[in-house]
Amino acid sequence: MVYERHSKCKLKQSTGNKPQLSVQIRTSKCVVKKAMLRIEKDSDGCVTKLTLMGRIQSNHVAFLRSAMNDGCERTILDLGQVTLVDLEVIRFLVSCEDSGVELVQCPPYVREWILRERAEGS
Repeated sequence: MVYERHSKCKLKQSTGNKPQLSVQIRTSKCVVKKAMLRIEKDSDGCVTKLTLMGRIQSNHVAFLRSAMNDGCERTILDLGQVTLVDLEVIRFLVSCEDSGVELVQCPPYVREWILRERAEGS
């Protein structure tokens, strides 16, 4: 795992090899590389935007959930540079949309898979 520190963000290693982001200023940008996934987090206190790049695997879901739970009113997941996902990630994205998270720049194959998963779940 590679962790980078940018701006005035703190990245802490917690037990279980799960990194924790701690943002201490109103506007910040944190970059985390975990396996083949890169995450950029921008937050201004009201809106959190996570830009995801690379492969999102089921073992990343818990970390994504914790990165999204920062008390902001609105959360955006930018999937424009996502190259690969698995079924558990699709189910996570469905639950995100159901809870009001906005998915932007969603690759067509991911959007199609989300629609199919919703249809099967109905």
